[in-house]
Amino acid sequence: MGAGLGMGMMIPGMIQNAIKQGAQQQTAPAAREDPFSRIKKLKELLDMGTITKEEFDAKKADLLSKI
Repeated sequence: MGAGLGMGMMIPGMIQNAIKQGAQQQTAPAAREDPFSRIKKLKELLDMGTITKEEFDAKKADLLSKI
């Protein structure tokens, strides 16, 4: 019975750690991607009309400032 209680106390922490790791894994590839590749993808989105010229310019300036 004590072991079950101990496991019950550990499970919320394990779930929280799994969620944090999943979020880090999802954001990590974008952070490692070359800024020039990201700008190219943004340009494609601009050409498709998915983002506005203002959004493109703002994100492009942000990426170039990190180089």
